[in-house]
Amino acid sequence: MSNHRLFLAIKLPRELLAQLHSYQEQLNPQIFRIVEEDKLHLTLIFLGYVEEEKIKKIQNITLKMTQNFQPQSIQFLETIYGPNPKFPRLIWLEGSPNHSLEQLKKSLEKELRDKAKITLEEENRLFLPHITLARIKTPPPSNLPPKTKINTQIHFSFSPSSLWLMESHLHKKGAQYIDLEEFRFKN
Repeated sequence: MSNHRLFLAIKLPRELLAQLHSYQEQLNPQIFRIVEEDKLHLTLIFLGYVEEEKIKKIQNITLKMTQNFQPQSIQFLETIYGPNPKFPRLIWLEGSPNHSLEQLKKSLEKELRDKAKITLEEENRLFLPHITLARIKTPPPSNLPPKTKINTQIHFSFSPSSLWLMESHLHKKGAQYIDLEEFRFKN
């Protein structure tokens, strides 16, 4: 019986990917492991390792919740060190709080816990949309650029049209992602 490492994510529009790519090109590859373009996404819920027989249930629940959902536009603001700026592990593009996505995330998590018996980490913080752009190589280099060099305004907003169920395979060279299913939002 195999387990699958799954997450629910929103894919990014071309124009945003192009802006992120030009930002990433300025980062020093000696210090940062750049996230490749086809791996850039906004994770809504990380499901973790899930047994094969629960996947169908996850798909049914997600379909039911997304088809009646109309998301607000997602707004991105700037690139910053994350998740803790004092001990950064990555660079991400951070957005402003998004009430509609927060609601979707909460309702989906509740349904997935109750109906599909998925164990999810309880997060007590506000959901802030963010996209991981680069990871700091370990151990962290002593010549980490100051945050003023990392912070760049990237104002971009878009209305997502769907949510994707994705699987991640971890390899030495990093993760490889496979699209399992797309769930379209009501438009």
